[in-house]
Amino acid sequence: MTNEHTVVNPRRFHSIMYRAASWIESGLTQGYRRMREGYSAAKEAPKRVWVRP
Repeated sequence: MTNEHTVVNPRRFHSIMYRAASWIESGLTQGYRRMREGYSAAKEAPKRVWVRP
């Protein structure tokens, strides 16, 4: 059994549709950005993580 998941930028979106569709907010990412060399050194904008069993 697999869980579906998604991440949402809270600076741009309010996640209303995920709440309405009974998704569960499981927390925030650490905020690092993926780059060609790996990951950024500085934390920028954490995203909300939503899961649906």
